Amino acid sequence: MRRSSLGMVLVALAAIGWTDAAKADAARGFGDWFVACEGKLCAATHETDLVEIEVLFEAGKDPRILFHVAREARRGDPIAVRLADGEHAHLKINDCSDRHCTGEAAYNKLSPETIEEIRRSKGALIAYLVQGVIVIAPISFDGYAEASAFAHEQIGQ
Repeated sequence: MRRSSLGMVLVALAAIGWTDAAKADAARGFGDWFVACEGKLCAATHETDLVEIEVLFEAGKDPRILFHVAREARRGDPIAVRLADGEHAHLKINDCSDRHCTGEAAYNKLSPETIEEIRRSKGALIAYLVQGVIVIAPISFDGYAEASAFAHEQIGQ
């Protein structure tokens, strides 16, 4: 699942409508997160061997959080997210491709406390099923607060 962070961010941006994602206006790393922007659209990405998290920031819209997991997972299966303070979310895989399966969360559905915990937290655990086996993947939030601030600055929010 692991590929270059810049490459994954540019692929994600192309998938949501960029016509020439290879020409990012701004790209920068923050701890374990990488941000690439073009115009009023930015993607912040963190990836491990088992999961990739993308937060998409677009001017005038609430951010979207995409959880990309192994392509062997199935549409409709759960993805669980547990933050360090015990706060958790339950998502469902809503799309699969030949590269990965994806679950999505919207910032506007998260409580202000959860958003603040993500900014303060060192990391979280993501759990999902692959052919009946639970996969548990730790993720890092090191650099996320700075990546989010950079993305908001780039899109003018």
